[in-house]
Amino acid sequence: MTETDVIFQTTTRLTEDPVRGFGKARYEAAVEYLPNLHKVKEFAAAIDLLDVGGFKNGEHLRQLIPAWRCQSINLSHEFHGKLSDVIYDGSRLPFVDKSIPVIIAVDVFEHVPQELRPQLMSEMYRVCKLRMIVSGPFFSHHNVKFEKKVLTEMIRLGLHPKES
Repeated sequence: MTETDVIFQTTTRLTEDPVRGFGKARYEAAVEYLPNLHKVKEFAAAIDLLDVGGFKNGEHLRQLIPAWRCQSINLSHEFHGKLSDVIYDGSRLPFVDKSIPVIIAVDVFEHVPQELRPQLMSEMYRVCKLRMIVSGPFFSHHNVKFEKKVLTEMIRLGLHPKES
């Protein structure tokens, strides 16, 4: 049985532009850690990659990895109302064990209540067959400065940030 690789990385180096950071740029560093697509295709899964907290039809991922079959999953009560391929209740991912070759979560965990993070991480690991990539703004003074910039831009654009 193949052991699942788990990679944690910070998103701070992705962009200094808060608006661009909400889209494709969030994924640019994460896709560097994707395994070879030929290796992924060996599993003959229905999808190649599950994007936890992502956008419907792999909106941004398609531009970076067009040959991959991507699906997104979000909560039914997602705050910003993102469209998603799969909606779930937040407790158990609706996939069988080790059924998805690659799972990514880019800028997701900071929006999950702290007490629920271990459960989400465990669920992602349960369904992941090959590689799991978790990318987020881990604490640093650079991130604090960047998050203030993002907050200012969201307010300017009329978006309503939630506490997380």
